[in-house]
Amino acid sequence: VDTAMGLGFRRILTSGGAFTAPEGANVLAMMMERVGAACVIMPGSGVTLASLPRLRHLPLREVHASCAVAVQSGGVARQFGFQTGTEKRTDRATVAALKAALAH
Repeated sequence: VDTAMGLGFRRILTSGGAFTAPEGANVLAMMMERVGAACVIMPGSGVTLASLPRLRHLPLREVHASCAVAVQSGGVARQFGFQTGTEKRTDRATVAALKAALAH
């Protein structure tokens, strides 16, 4: 964090060194305490409506989430074996729900 801030970074997207942000919540908390208002620590990786309660104890200012849902895919790419029949796409309703949950 100190190195990034020394280089002029004012926002750091991180999972706290864990596979997902909820798993790295303790490190995220330490990072947020260290930087205070001088830098935004943005939790990312595995941030969903379901995982948000595990991050609620943090002083969240921003989060990074794909808000993706599985949708059917097809076409030539599937015929050649480059797709499995589903792909993930950002969903407007999921974005709205996460924003609403963060506002409370």
